[in-house]
Amino acid sequence: MPAMTGADVATVIKKLMPRTKIILFSMNFDYVPRALASDAGVDLTLSKIDGITKLGEHLRTLLTPIM
Repeated sequence: MPAMTGADVATVIKKLMPRTKIILFSMNFDYVPRALASDAGVDLTLSKIDGITKLGEHLRTLLTPIM
């Protein structure tokens, strides 16, 4: 993204819509430290190397309401 980083976008989204779940799905996992992602409001960080299977598993967990 030319104007903002993913962390910048996550921060804006969380301010505007705090209940929105944000997943960082990145190929270059070393580029975005988990602490930065957490500070930005990212709910889950996954490597693209883990693939769609892991993403699907975690999506179910994130989207299940807390009881």
